[in-house]
Amino acid sequence: MDTSRDQIGDYLAKIPFTVGHEIADEQVVVGAVQANRQDIVHIVLDWDDTVHAQRIADQVTRILAGTEPPASLIVVGFGPHGRARAGTLADGLRATMPSLVMPVHVHDGVWRALEGKWTHGQPVPDLTAELVVAGFPIPAGSPADLEASVAPLRVPAFDPLDDQTADRLAALAPRQRAGLAQDVLERVADGGPDEIGQMRVLAHLATTDLVIRDVILAYTLDGGVRHDRVEALVRTFRAAPARQQPLLATLAAAATYFACWHTPKTVGLLRHADPIARLTHLVQSALESNFDPRQAHDTVRDGAVEGLQRQEQEHDARRAAADDLSTGPVNDSGVRAGPVQPPAHPRVGTYQNGPSL
Repeated sequence: MDTSRDQIGDYLAKIPFTVGHEIADEQVVVGAVQANRQDIVHIVLDWDDTVHAQRIADQVTRILAGTEPPASLIVVGFGPHGRARAGTLADGLRATMPSLVMPVHVHDGVWRALEGKWTHGQPVPDLTAELVVAGFPIPAGSPADLEASVAPLRVPAFDPLDDQTADRLAALAPRQRAGLAQDVLERVADGGPDEIGQMRVLAHLATTDLVIRDVILAYTLDGGVRHDRVEALVRTFRAAPARQQPLLATLAAAATYFACWHTPKTVGLLRHADPIARLTHLVQSALESNFDPRQAHDTVRDGAVEGLQRQEQEHDARRAAADDLSTGPVNDSGVRAGPVQPPAHPRVGTYQNGPSL
């Protein structure tokens, strides 16, 4: 890790913005820095003085086993007891990992690093203004506050879709529904005067068809992570009526996980997720094993394409069978009856990416 004092000071100033919440004196942060010095895995530990430091080091090592081996580790202790905690945890990590390890102590806005001996104190810089301008939200007060930020609204912002409109959507071909779902997600992400109406359609599509749900998830990774679309899914879940919340929470939790959002937000969404949904269990297992979500992006995208192709083939097969039946039976005179007319559906207009209401 770059050990210049400016680099360390900037890193420490960014920790609350990076993990999403302020750090308490009872916590220790481990930053695992890859060889490119850009990708950093942050682990926030609630320190327990009754647990031996080596056991905590072993836990960190198991967590990091799911990532690329880090080139270096920075161990940051906070508050009056932070220096001893950072030092003992760093010793434990040196015994379990080949990485370079640097202990750092932060107390009363001043930091020191152990480089043979503890350096003279340096102030932690205040980078709040530039980080907010760069798009980082103000850190929550605690992990619990961060979890609460994704809780459902006390009063839903919209009702479920009406039956007539739901029937119109059900009559669409799978690729039409997929195009509509992508269109609607884009509109929710953009905001606008009919945002609530678009949320209503998005919630219906996402909770009534697992294939379309997977298409929506993959669309948050279209051309890279689209944080605006992920945020749209979180807002839709929070605003949704109670009966749609579990399935929407599962989708939003998966989207935030694959987008590498702060773990407390994903955990907060999982608290409201459908407990029997396979996707819920996949995200929970991935978090517990510290699996790098970026490694699964192609799998998510490819799985959505394959699922939609299968659904489209099944749809075409059903239509072909219905067309065969529609030619009608031969009557006693040897004349085939005319086609059976399907029930009429309200006309649905089209947009560039698919049908719309």
